[in-house]
Amino acid sequence: MKIPLRGLQLLSEASLRGAVKQRQTAAALMRIALGSLTIIFYALHLSQRNFLWGPGGVVSWPDNLALLAESRTYTLYQFFPSALGAGCLYWLGLAVSLMFTVGLFARFSSILFFLFTWSLYQRNWYAIDGGENLLIILAFYLMFADLSALSLDRMLFPKRRERSTQFSLPGWTDLLWRSAALVTMGTYGTILFEMAHPFLLWHARVKWLVFAGAVCLHTGIG
Repeated sequence: MKIPLRGLQLLSEASLRGAVKQRQTAAALMRIALGSLTIIFYALHLSQRNFLWGPGGVVSWPDNLALLAESRTYTLYQFFPSALGAGCLYWLGLAVSLMFTVGLFARFSSILFFLFTWSLYQRNWYAIDGGENLLIILAFYLMFADLSALSLDRMLFPKRRERSTQFSLPGWTDLLWRSAALVTMGTYGTILFEMAHPFLLWHARVKWLVFAGAVCLHTGIG
């Protein structure tokens, strides 16, 4: 029995590695697509940057502050009321988009990409066409993704070790998975809890137990 079980284990590990690589490649392609679109956006408006995002442009700096206060949001441009400051932010945003697209210091540049792209659209709402909502949402989630595939980081820093697992607890994970009883209890217990949760939550006497069960369930997943 050890040989077939070992074969299944190797097949499972190979499948996991393949799935991880596919997810990394998909995230990298999303990084390249969003970064390229943003670079094009910057390039198309390069000659009109002062009119569109400058302090004396189509939306003046005082008017932008009033709109930001009304919507309770922020932009980097509100801290730079001069044309020089707005121009520097514009060029920095373009540089950050280039870094993000090619995957240079991807962890850091992904955060800057979200910040500068968000600030650009919040500075001039006339440049908004609805499509920026999806771009901003995806850029936010990409800050937490592994963007190392198809990147300069992987070429410049090849010796960085890659994690072989996500969702693992060293020293305990193998012990849990080897116990058929724990796996069975956890599987059926999760199914029963998820089925009963919407109904039990409305009962005042047990809803605190349901909440505690939800916390324990997701702690176990983590």
